[in-house]
Amino acid sequence: MTGFHRPQATLTCDGVPLEAIVSAEGTPLYVYSAATIVERYRAIDDAFGAYPHSLHYALKA
Repeated sequence: MTGFHRPQATLTCDGVPLEAIVSAEGTPLYVYSAATIVERYRAIDDAFGAYPHSLHYALKA
């Protein structure tokens, strides 16, 4: 499962519990779903098809 989900009582991102990410990295932090970013990038890329294009994706740093 990709993106943010709350199976039972634990919030996860791409199947990784956010508690584990916070324990490893501390806070504050930004958490992004790599799978969702790739999925959306591919959707935009596919929409342009063979038309010459270049995609640029910005994230909060």
